[in-house]
Amino acid sequence: MKQNKKILINGEYWTLKTKYGPRKRVGEVDFDKRILYIRPKQSQFELVSTIVHELLHIIYPYLDEDVIENGEGMYFLTEKILKMVEAEK
Repeated sequence: MKQNKKILINGEYWTLKTKYGPRKRVGEVDFDKRILYIRPKQSQFELVSTIVHELLHIIYPYLDEDVIENGEGMYFLTEKILKMVEAEK
């Protein structure tokens, strides 16, 4: 994955950085600077799961961490994306 990439989310451009963010978490969102940090060197499942998790924070900033982390939707979306990636191979 390219180190920095611009992506369009809800009509706004965000920078996707594949590196640790300031808090050294697997994934982080900086709402002020519109930066999405994703830790590199994760398994394919972990990478997709982290991206989905952080995108949910961006799209639904009012949701608590527990709702995003433990919601069935996150697992469903991760599995669906992985199947799409596999189908592209």
